[in-house]
Amino acid sequence: MKRTALGLCAFWALALLLCGCAGTSGPAVPVYESADHKNIAKLLLDWQEAWNAGDERAVARLYADHARMAVRIALSGRMLSKKELLANLDQILFEQKRAKLSLEVLLPPRVELSGSRAEVAVPVRVSYMDGGRRITAVQLQYFTLTRIRYIWRIKRSRYEHHALEAGVAK
Repeated sequence: MKRTALGLCAFWALALLLCGCAGTSGPAVPVYESADHKNIAKLLLDWQEAWNAGDERAVARLYADHARMAVRIALSGRMLSKKELLANLDQILFEQKRAKLSLEVLLPPRVELSGSRAEVAVPVRVSYMDGGRRITAVQLQYFTLTRIRYIWRIKRSRYEHHALEAGVAK
């Protein structure tokens, strides 16, 4: 009788343990509308990583030939061609590192696809030091992408300041 009761207790304990494990969920896995949407999200994360790492070669690979982009720091935020970006990239990355600038892409992006072209808008949390204070703001980053031999490249990028979630972190 004791064996049966012990066996039943063990059975129910194992059943409860398995049910508890089945009910837990891990991190949410993003769901994409298409392979293009997934590849565009990856490009945005690669863009974030390349700029944050200060990796000149990785930054350059993301942009298509004849691309135009607005830089956040140095050169007064003006639009640069890819040639101008490459010529000034060491200075831009130096200034970015000095200001401890970091970017965080806030997925999911808004994507409009049309053949081998995509218009993308995504919020980006920008954080940097100014006079010993950490400044954080959300900017809307706009990209025009082009697909070249099955790989998405940035053809144009610009940003706008966003009124939401801006402030000084203490």
